[in-house]
Amino acid sequence: MYKVDIMSCVSDPLLIEEEVFNFWLAGLSVAQAVDMRYQRDSSCSSFDRTIVTLDTEDQYQTFSLLEPMLRKPPALASSPVVNMPFITDTLLQQYYSLDAEV
Repeated sequence: MYKVDIMSCVSDPLLIEEEVFNFWLAGLSVAQAVDMRYQRDSSCSSFDRTIVTLDTEDQYQTFSLLEPMLRKPPALASSPVVNMPFITDTLLQQYYSLDAEV
């Protein structure tokens, strides 16, 4: 018999940390992003590093799933996944700030 541990966290609306999104856009690895989060945010020090790493990995996975919609802004704007206009606008502005021809 196998024992399987499953950890799950579901949020609605989708929670996106702008700083982590910027790390992802900059091409930082999860480990680098975790280090940056600890350097920039003193509140991270109150959390176990594993928790911050798991949160960062989850955010990175979310961004990878959203990337096709970031390439097609109307798809993102009409998506039920990101149903908060100010988040959609922020994501698009930051995504296209790297290269307007993405």
